[in-house]
Amino acid sequence: MTRRTAGPFLPFALLAAMSCGKKGPIMPPLVRVPQAVEDLSLSRVGDRLILSWTNPGAYIDGNPLQGLSEVEVWAVQQPGTEGAPAEKPAAADFAKRGRLLLNVPVAGQDTPGEEAQPVRRESVILEPDPGEMARNVLFFSLRARDGKGRPSEFSNPAVLEPGKTLPPPLGLKALVFEDHIELAWFPPAGLQEAGSPRIAGYNIYRSEGEGPPARLNTGPLTALKFLDGGFSFGKVYIYFVRSAAAAAPVAVESVDSESVKVEPADAFPPAAPRGLTLISGAGFIALSWEPAGEPDLAGYRVWRRAAGETAFVRLQELSPAESSFSDTEIEHNRQYVYAITAFDRSGNESARSAEAAGLARRPRA
Repeated sequence: MTRRTAGPFLPFALLAAMSCGKKGPIMPPLVRVPQAVEDLSLSRVGDRLILSWTNPGAYIDGNPLQGLSEVEVWAVQQPGTEGAPAEKPAAADFAKRGRLLLNVPVAGQDTPGEEAQPVRRESVILEPDPGEMARNVLFFSLRARDGKGRPSEFSNPAVLEPGKTLPPPLGLKALVFEDHIELAWFPPAGLQEAGSPRIAGYNIYRSEGEGPPARLNTGPLTALKFLDGGFSFGKVYIYFVRSAAAAAPVAVESVDSESVKVEPADAFPPAAPRGLTLISGAGFIALSWEPAGEPDLAGYRVWRRAAGETAFVRLQELSPAESSFSDTEIEHNRQYVYAITAFDRSGNESARSAEAAGLARRPRA
């Protein structure tokens, strides 16, 4: 029997142990605290407040955030008057005297993993007491927590100055034209309630079908009319208008006006073709005209009547790319009168063009 011994391997084991004990550069500890929300925004619609932000996507050391469980919404209120500057609370003030209003779960980002989760835009709707909003300055701040519950710093606060809601505009109407939908409305009736912000203009919103509404104007309109040229026939649109306050850090709007539903149908025919000219040849009469410019043009129809007759007869239907026609079904030494109409994809047909007459010549033998 042969005895095994580890003796010859001992020096190598010692070398390995010494090598493992060699010190490298001192690395700073990982800081696993989420970055704070940086783009908190606030808007007011009637007595509703809308907070919007982008969830953080990294830790404060720059490493990707691997899990986000929730975002906390905090508020601090202090007495104030309209137009008086408000002292912005520090981050510590939210933790000391703020109220935790709600916890917003972050769906799909609550489990830490190997890869960072996608960053998402979030929003919540708050409905504070209207009297509270009229008397107090309200500050809102957010704090994010990662998958292990570690909180970020509080975000920079969004501020709502004291004030009452705006009244909505009245009597919204819509008229459909060939190239636009005209919207018109009336300003709110009577005087504004004391303490309400001044109405600076109006914002127009439109939704398509069951889709969400989108604002059509970039800034409040002072006119009581708006022309929407970005519509399509055959679709369904819902419009409403809101009163808007003067430009401020917080966008303040009224509740929605009464909405109006518009289902624009194309009942507008193309313009009558122009520039019809005629050339008579041996055994034919050639026609040409200016091409139409309507984007929904579907084609042309050629009409003819013989001299002495009153009714036009349709000779041919042409594609929108054709703006000429040669008539060979003629009797020589007989005069013919021609006209052209245009029609669109909805079946609307234009009036007839100006007429052109020509005499059929005998074919050469």
